[in-house]
Amino acid sequence: MVIKSFKESHPIVLFSYFLSIIVISIIQRNYYLIVLITISAIIVDYFYNKRDFLKDMKYFLVLVLLVTITNPIFVMEGKDIIYQNSFITVTRQALIYGLVFGMLLASMLLWFKVMKRCISDSHIVYLFGSILPTLGLVISMSFNIINKLKNQYQKIKEANYHMPCKNKFVYYRNVIVILVTYAFESSLDMMNSMISRGYGKTKRTNFHLYSFKKDDLLKLLIIIILSLLCLWGYFGYYQSFYYYPMIQVYQFKLIDIVFFIAYVALAAFPLWLGGKKNV
Repeated sequence: MVIKSFKESHPIVLFSYFLSIIVISIIQRNYYLIVLITISAIIVDYFYNKRDFLKDMKYFLVLVLLVTITNPIFVMEGKDIIYQNSFITVTRQALIYGLVFGMLLASMLLWFKVMKRCISDSHIVYLFGSILPTLGLVISMSFNIINKLKNQYQKIKEANYHMPCKNKFVYYRNVIVILVTYAFESSLDMMNSMISRGYGKTKRTNFHLYSFKKDDLLKLLIIIILSLLCLWGYFGYYQSFYYYPMIQVYQFKLIDIVFFIAYVALAAFPLWLGGKKNV
């Protein structure tokens, strides 16, 4: 049987995978699982974004450090006090929870970036075009406008490369004005183009070359089975995990091996099929 690479999978398979991994990851509280999810997200991001990997890690570390430092400012719970004055109480539990939550938040950003590499505008239109055409169009336009603004910003920087500005505030203010104006003009041009083509007046069909094949069914079944195992582990064993007032010391059980393998297998699923064309 011919098995396509992960990026060449049917849009339903891609959407199901990223929906599963993001939802299952974001609900976790067990620090062992969050560490596994974070490591998996870093590896997958390296596989799909090698050129920007070091930049991603820079933002990853900054975000984790920022959340770790700021969490004790807003959450002053916990028994192990590290520092205390009349305004703030810093506890070990708050610092550790900030570190864990920062890792989870940063890993979510990596998953979204990988999703952006795998799911294109045509996938979004195909998935939501017939069910929710307006939503599909808005999501597709949102993805597209981000890339357009990024490219336009690079053009502005290149145009002003030989025109240094002493006042950075004025420079960035002008850049923002230019980008906002460009966004409005692009949106207006697109709206006029859609109106002239009769968008919204009659029911429309979308041309696509996607076909749901046997290998897509196999991938979807694997994703569903692994996701159900992960959800079973969460609702059955990890849902009540706590950090305050004391961090729960988790005792490993034999069943945990099954759930941990399921989490790692689901997170590493894009790597299995990353470069494979045939089996």
